[in-house]
Amino acid sequence: MTTERFIQEVETIYDLQPGYERGHDGSDGKCDCIGLIKGALRRGVETPTGLKGSNYAARYTLRDFRRIESAKDLRMGEAVVKAIQPGQDGYDLPDEYKEGGINYNGDLTDYCHIGVVTGVNPLMITHMTSPTAKKDYKIGKWKYAGSIPQVDGMEPGPSPEPAPTPAKKTAIVWAPSGETVNMRKGPSTSKALVERVPIGRTVTILEEEPDWCQISYTDSRGATWYGWMMTQFLKFDEEPEPEPESEPDPYAGEIILAMEKADAVRVWEILEAVTGDVLPVLADLCNQIFDQIGEG
Repeated sequence: MTTERFIQEVETIYDLQPGYERGHDGSDGKCDCIGLIKGALRRGVETPTGLKGSNYAARYTLRDFRRIESAKDLRMGEAVVKAIQPGQDGYDLPDEYKEGGINYNGDLTDYCHIGVVTGVNPLMITHMTSPTAKKDYKIGKWKYAGSIPQVDGMEPGPSPEPAPTPAKKTAIVWAPSGETVNMRKGPSTSKALVERVPIGRTVTILEEEPDWCQISYTDSRGATWYGWMMTQFLKFDEEPEPEPESEPDPYAGEIILAMEKADAVRVWEILEAVTGDVLPVLADLCNQIFDQIGEG
């Protein structure tokens, strides 16, 4: 199904302004968020395989699933997803996606709502919510995006592989004094205390704001806590700096020139000028000479 046709069918359902009700695809005057996509595909004579719901689609169906920051990160006809992390208000991940559930894959994000990019310049996101379909013109709370397999003729396989979980970085809890740092329910010192995290412990970064990070922390008993910590108390993992490359001996070029002229006396003179004891440096200089000759 072409992107143009898919967007056309999404807009057709939008124009009908169906009422919000779960389990419907707009064909009977009712629709839910995933139903908007399923209904558009059915209108285009496509089978909406792998679109059980927004949580399932984000984990197992959408391709090139990634975090987005602005409209520049989006393409026409893509699905966009809102997400809530554990500990945030509104978090309601179904049990089947939690540890031990049939669809658990290690990702505890609640991908709670899904829509379609129907414009990029200017941005336009069409989605189905209560009481009816609407359009957003700003990124707002849309956090992730991915391509729908059936759009542009890409058919899903019979057993789609799980979409890769977005990479999450870690950090070390740090403070100039004391033994613990406070983890709070929200990004403010006025929010309730969730847990005191010992200095030196590793935490997982779930979301970043200018002065705060949402983190998850597993304590010594195996319990996992979710909350917010001030960025100033987090030391982020850094890649090691590459070791500086050693520069070739500056006299190697002169020796090469002397060798090309078959001037053995000059070669020996240069070596004696560098160091009074020729033999200890001869092997190293020869290696550099051979490397330069080989590169030439």
